Amino acid sequence: LAAGFFALTEDEKNQGTAYIDLGGGSTTVAVFEDGLLKNTAVIPVGGDHITKDLSIVLKTPTEQAEKIKTEFGHAYFEDASNEALFDVPVVGTDSTDQYSQRYIAEIIGVRLEELFELVLDEIARMGMRDLPGGIVLTGGVAQLEGIAQLARQVMLSRVRVYTPDYIGVREPSFTTAVGLIRYAHVEDQFY
Repeated sequence: LAAGFFALTEDEKNQGTAYIDLGGGSTTVAVFEDGLLKNTAVIPVGGDHITKDLSIVLKTPTEQAEKIKTEFGHAYFEDASNEALFDVPVVGTDSTDQYSQRYIAEIIGVRLEELFELVLDEIARMGMRDLPGGIVLTGGVAQLEGIAQLARQVMLSRVRVYTPDYIGVREPSFTTAVGLIRYAHVEDQFY
C-alpha cells in the first residue's frame, strides 16, 4: 500500500493499474482502482529463482550467479548482446567458461516469462479483465535491462519501471522502504 501509493500516478491509481514488486524470494501483485488498493497477492517466485537457474545452468556458485545477473543480465533476448562476453568460474574446478549476455538472457527470459504468466493468472483471479492504467514494475529484479520490453510482450499491456527518487535513493530495490518512509512522514503530518 505504502509503496504503491507513491509509485503510481493519480491517474494510474484511479484507472486500474497492477503494481508489481519483483523481489528476491517473491513477487507482490497489488491492483489499484478508483484511487484505492483493490486486491493483493504474493507469488513465491522472484529474483532468487533467476539466480538459482543461472547457477545451475552455468555450473557456477550462487554468489557468482547473482553477480552475473546484476552485472550482465538482460531480460529481453532480442536486445541482448552476443558480443558481450564474460568468464564464469565453474563449481569444483579452477577453470572458467565463457558466456555471452545473449546466452544468459535466454535463461533469465524464460524464468521471467513464467513469472509474468503467473502474475497474469493472479490478476485474472482477482477479477480484473482490463488494466487501463497499465502495469508498473519495481523491486530489485526490475533493474534488469530489457524487463519492460519482455513484460510488454508477455502481458500485452503498457509497462513502466518505477525507480524512487527520494532522499538520494534511486534504485527500484528500495521502493518499498522509500514508500514506507514517505507514508510514515505523511501520516505524521496529520497528527
